[in-house]
Amino acid sequence: MTVALLRRVKSYKFRDTAVLFPNDDVAIVTYRVTQKTAKRGERDGAMQEMNDSSAWVRQRGAWKCASHTETPAMSGNAGA
Repeated sequence: MTVALLRRVKSYKFRDTAVLFPNDDVAIVTYRVTQKTAKRGERDGAMQEMNDSSAWVRQRGAWKCASHTETPAMSGNAGA
């Protein structure tokens, strides 16, 4: 978490989004994001490909994120 606070997201684009509803009050969201991040105070940054997933729970009518993960995407066909 500390490392994340040292960088800022400059731009991003989502793709391959999927949502699974195991029941009416739970949603599992997965997507790939291409994002440009830079160290705080710097203009230029680095592009990253990440795989993200979030678990959302509806409580008293409001959706709340219960868990979120982000992992660098593998390049090429590794793991396929």
